[in-house]
Amino acid sequence: MERLIEEHHLPSRELWPHFVFPDEMVLPPHANLAYSLLDRHVGGGMGDQVAAYFFDKKVTYGELYFGSLRIAHALAELGIKKGTRVAFMLLNSPEALMVNLAIMRLGAIPVPASPFWSPDNMVFILNNVEARCLVVSHSFYGNVRRVKNELHTLEHLILVRAPSHVVEEECCLSLEEILDRGSDDYFLENVELDDVGVILHTSGTTGRPKGCVHFVRSILTECYLVNKYVWRLTTGDVIGGSAPVTFAAGYGTFCLVPLWAGASVSLVPRFVPEEVLDAIARHRITVLTGLTNTYQKIMESPEFDAYDLSSLRLCTTGGSSLEVRVYQEWLERTGHPLMEGLGATELLHLVTSNAVNMRVKPGSIGIPIPGFEIKVVNEKGEECRPGEMGRMLVKGPTGALYWRPHAADGRLLRAQRRTIIDGYTFLGDIIIKNKNGYLYYISREEDLLFKEGHKIGPMDIEEVLKDHPLVEDAGAIETEEGGREKILAFVSLRPRISPSEDLKSSLMDFCRQKLVSYQMPDEIHFVDFIPRTPAGKPLRWMLRKWELKKGEKN
Repeated sequence: MERLIEEHHLPSRELWPHFVFPDEMVLPPHANLAYSLLDRHVGGGMGDQVAAYFFDKKVTYGELYFGSLRIAHALAELGIKKGTRVAFMLLNSPEALMVNLAIMRLGAIPVPASPFWSPDNMVFILNNVEARCLVVSHSFYGNVRRVKNELHTLEHLILVRAPSHVVEEECCLSLEEILDRGSDDYFLENVELDDVGVILHTSGTTGRPKGCVHFVRSILTECYLVNKYVWRLTTGDVIGGSAPVTFAAGYGTFCLVPLWAGASVSLVPRFVPEEVLDAIARHRITVLTGLTNTYQKIMESPEFDAYDLSSLRLCTTGGSSLEVRVYQEWLERTGHPLMEGLGATELLHLVTSNAVNMRVKPGSIGIPIPGFEIKVVNEKGEECRPGEMGRMLVKGPTGALYWRPHAADGRLLRAQRRTIIDGYTFLGDIIIKNKNGYLYYISREEDLLFKEGHKIGPMDIEEVLKDHPLVEDAGAIETEEGGREKILAFVSLRPRISPSEDLKSSLMDFCRQKLVSYQMPDEIHFVDFIPRTPAGKPLRWMLRKWELKKGEKN
C-alpha cells in the first residue's frame, strides 16, 4: 500500500511535545472522526435534529450524514483515500461541514485553506501539503484560478455554488451535481487514534503560515474538554458566530466541538454585524463566540437594539486581547459577561477560558482548561512568582507539531526546536499568573518593550490610546536611538478626524494621566491603519518594518 505520511512529513520523535491525555476521556469504539461527529448521533436517533442553520435553511444531522456519504464516494472515485490531503476553501456553510466530514470518512486529511492567503503563500502551502483535491466556493475561485497552474500535486477541483458554464469552462466538478447523484451506501474507513486528523495553518503573524498537525486522539480529547469545561453544549443548544471555518478558531467552533456534542451551529458566510444579530434572533443562538473585535463592531451597528438577544446564555471570545471597555459595554447592553480565553492553531483550539469556573476576571484570559497544564517561567526556565511576567508553556492533549519541517531550508525544523521546551509548547507568548491562578496575556516575546530597566506590555500603552475618543486603533513598538530605548506609538484616527501637532500633544497629555513615566511613548506617529491579522492580532513586526524604512529614507 502507498505510504501517504512519510517520515519527512513530521519532525523526529525527540522533537515532539509530550502529549498528556486525561483519564476522564472515554474514547469511542471507532476512531474515525466522522463517527464521533456524525454517525453515532444518526445511529442514536438524532437524524431529524437540526445540525446547522444557514439563513432560512435548516440542515439536519441526517442530511449531513447522507451528504457526507455522497461526497466521500465521489472523492473515492477520484482516487482520494486514507492519508490523502484534501484542501477546502469554503465559506461558512452546510457544504463546508459536509465536505469536512466526507474527507474524514475516507480517512483522508482535511486541510482548511484560507482565502486570505497571498498567491505566493497559497502556492507554497497547497504544494507543501501535496493537496490532490481542492474544494472551493465559487466566490473564492478567482484566488485559485490565478495560481492553479502552479499547484503541482493538484489533480481535481470541485466548485461549490458555481454557475454550470463556469464548471464546464474550467473543467471542474460541481459539488451540487455530486450531492444530486452520489451514492448513499454506508462506509467508514478504518482509522487509528494516532493517525493525522487535520492539518491547520497559522495566520502568519510572524511570517509564512505554518502547517500544524493534529492527531485523531488529540482532536477527540480537545472536543471533549472544550465542550465539558467551556461551552457545555447539549442537544438543543445553538452556537453561533462568524469565525471562518478555514481558520483554526472557526474550524474548531463549527466543524468539531458542537458536532461532537450533538448541538446545532448557526452559520453566516461572512462577518456582517447585522447578519450576526439576525442569526442570534432567527436561530435562537444560545452560545455566541467570536473574535474580540467583532463584539465591538456588533455593538456599533445602529440596529443593535432592534434585535432579540434573549436566547443567549453564554458569550465567549478570543483571538486578540479583549479591551475592558468592550467587556463593560457588552455586559451593560446584554447582561452577559464576555468570557475571554486563549487558544492557538498549534494547540488546535482553546487551552484557557474564564468560562471554566464561570467567574470572569475582566482583562484575564481565564484559567487553564482541565487537562492542560500551563507554567509561567523566566528565561532560565525557573517558575515565576505570581505577578511576574514570563513565558507561557503548555502541556496537554495537543501540542505544536509542524508539517514538513525540513522544507524551505528547514525553517520549521528550527521553529520546532524553539517551540518545544522540555515537552511543553512555547509559542512565544508572555503572560502573568496571579495568586489565584488567573492568567493575563501581555504580548508576544518579541513585542515586549524595555525602557528604564522595566518590561512593558505594548497593550498597556495601546489600550490607553484606544480609550481616547478620537482614536480608532493603536500599536506600540520599541526602537533605539543613541543607545537609548524609545517607545513609538502608532495611531490611526476615527473617520473625519485629521492629524495635527495639537492632537498629538493632546494624546500625550491623555497618556500622562493614565500611564506611569516609564510607560510613556516617546513619540506618536499618525498612520492610516494598524496592520492586523484576520483574527485581529496586531502585526507589530510590520510597524517595526515601517519605522526601519522611515529611518533608511531619512
